[in-house]
Amino acid sequence: VPSRPLSFNYGMAAGAAAAAHHATGTKNNVAPYTPEGNVEKVEDAVKPIKSLGDERMMSPTSSSSSKRRIEAIELPAGCWKYQPKAEKLYTNMKVQLFVAALIAGNFVCNIIEKWIDPAGTEYPDLFYGFETFFNTMFFFELLVNMYAFWCCRFWKSGWNIFDFVVVAIGILSVLKVELPGPLSMLRMMRAFRVFRLFKRVKSLNKIMVSLAKAVPGVANAFFILLLVMSIYAIIAVDLFKDFGKGFKFTNIKGKEVELITSRK
Repeated sequence: VPSRPLSFNYGMAAGAAAAAHHATGTKNNVAPYTPEGNVEKVEDAVKPIKSLGDERMMSPTSSSSSKRRIEAIELPAGCWKYQPKAEKLYTNMKVQLFVAALIAGNFVCNIIEKWIDPAGTEYPDLFYGFETFFNTMFFFELLVNMYAFWCCRFWKSGWNIFDFVVVAIGILSVLKVELPGPLSMLRMMRAFRVFRLFKRVKSLNKIMVSLAKAVPGVANAFFILLLVMSIYAIIAVDLFKDFGKGFKFTNIKGKEVELITSRK
């Protein structure tokens, strides 16, 4: 049964004592009840309830349970003692907007670079400086993210894994590390940095999540489309396999027309 406040119990005891005294006083022709003259009796009636409340308040069971709850909350120690503060800092809206602005700025710089200097020969130092600045900022942002959410919480997020791969490729690009063979194509991943905005902008994130959830539903339609295109590809190869052979082809009038191409 839930315990009532002590003040409520005191009031009930005082009221009960006053009613009993009034009833006995009226029956025995005694003077009516006055609070000033019956303070001691009220106190005597209240003492058991007050002692019971004090025992409840000082109960070792409640104190031990509260101690258990406090001990259950384990705070990080050692080098991880600043982890809660780092998490609070990283999840701050202003910090997220600043990182989003860096990503957008880097994307704009890449657009300008490929627009005015696609070969990378006119302003190599200028754009290399921009690339170094953005990659350094992204590197420190990744370090804070990893420290704040290490370790399982960080690697469970697909967006964090994507950030790690993109930033790692950017750092290798800044350090001018030569990647062997097909791995050199990984440098093209820098163009996908703008997708990191989807992690921080909730509206864009909702669109990406909705598209991902819609893929299984349209997979059957994609499969049927693939079958139709494959059938037409087989028919086209069978009908036009000799087209242009010997640099000639026969038109609809039955005349041979010579092909004129840049490869001839």
